[in-house]
Amino acid sequence: SDVRRRIDAEKEVLNQSHPYTQFQGGNLATLGIETGTPIRQELLNFYQKNYSAGLMSLVVYGKESVDQLQDWVETRFKTIPNTGAAPVMPNVPLFESGRLPARIDIVPKKEQRTLTLSFPVAPVRQNYLAKPLLYVGELLGHEGKGSLLSLLKARGWADSLSSGTGLNHATEAMFTVSI
Repeated sequence: SDVRRRIDAEKEVLNQSHPYTQFQGGNLATLGIETGTPIRQELLNFYQKNYSAGLMSLVVYGKESVDQLQDWVETRFKTIPNTGAAPVMPNVPLFESGRLPARIDIVPKKEQRTLTLSFPVAPVRQNYLAKPLLYVGELLGHEGKGSLLSLLKARGWADSLSSGTGLNHATEAMFTVSI
């Protein structure tokens, strides 16, 4: 898919030691089932080390009573072990010094033209209640009279624009504008 190809291309300019650039999904070949490589066992080891109730959150919404919802949750999720695992935090930056700015040209499979601009920003998770990047995204993404999109449309340069937080890790984030 063009989305997967874009993500893979973007990962090429990132710090190759950062966990985000590593394995993200696969099939029987990439999991080593067909080739006999030990990737599947590595994934199982990762699962056993990191799959812990203490690292999970659950939100339940329903018309039933709180007691009923709690009973259902406890019944269905009580077998998830709490191994005491700590969150895995990257110890390397997403971008290596001197790698920015970077330009990536991707030839899509589908007929489309997209310009995506991504900017590294400070982590925003600790400001989730204030949502500072939401304000910037709303200003840039506004579609009304006098907006950036209305100007781009009038000139025949764009038919859509979206903006907002892209990558949002605990230690780093990115703000992205796609036209």
